[in-house]
Amino acid sequence: MLFRILDKGALRSVICWLGVLALIIPLTFPAPGLSARPGVAIESDGGQVSLVLRKELEFITRNPAYDYAIPVVVRVPQNLYSTIAPQVGRVLLPSIKGYAARLTGRQIQQILNSRLAEYVTLDAKIRVTSSPADSLRAFDENPYLASIGADQAQSKGYTGRGITVAVFDSGISFHPDLAPRRVVEAIDFTSGEAQRIRPGSDDYGHGTHVAGIIGGTGRASSGLFRGVAPNVNFVDLRVVGADGSGQTSNLIQAVEWVIQNKERLNVRVANFSVSHPPFESYKDSP
Repeated sequence: MLFRILDKGALRSVICWLGVLALIIPLTFPAPGLSARPGVAIESDGGQVSLVLRKELEFITRNPAYDYAIPVVVRVPQNLYSTIAPQVGRVLLPSIKGYAARLTGRQIQQILNSRLAEYVTLDAKIRVTSSPADSLRAFDENPYLASIGADQAQSKGYTGRGITVAVFDSGISFHPDLAPRRVVEAIDFTSGEAQRIRPGSDDYGHGTHVAGIIGGTGRASSGLFRGVAPNVNFVDLRVVGADGSGQTSNLIQAVEWVIQNKERLNVRVANFSVSHPPFESYKDSP
């Protein structure tokens, strides 16, 4: 879904968050500097751990034989960030003074007990919010454009020319409505590192679907499926993989990258069609 504001030909910043399933993945990751001593219980977390993670830790405390590595996001005290995060973190998240890692329940308990964390929560699984099949229905005279006033803007020549939209999704393939030259840069964050990739691929299809809604030219449908701003350019931020899912930390990394590069690429709009269900206060959620 894309919410738009058109003002004198310029699209302004937009963020769309919709809910999806949060999932814990039982993978192992040895965290440097943290031993896995058995029998370490939470002494006092003082509200420093999300409720859903607390339940996992309580279970592990009662059943240490079932301990396993949990993907988490840890926010550390600001004065300790540069010291602690590089030692433990698999992915550094400077914008929230935190890091992402896969830690066992015992390791998480040790961090909490040693006061090396301000808050610990799941590195929740994010997923795309719909599938391309959701849009396969008949349209007459582009009513979806009229419903948000984009048809009026386009009739006055406001088509997003010169504006770049950052699409945080599964990729953007070179559909006829999305000419190759319009994807000015493509970065893949699904590995936990920013990797520049060749534009034009989308293993899941959702990002291409979203990009078409935002800025498809309508070329393949004789104008029937024209996008909201058919002359915008795109930055492809790959935050979910071929199964339509990724990690919260991947998305945070991508946001940090866009903030650092928005002037160079003239990014004026950000579109998120991925998220996870809320399970903690917005004050704590990474």
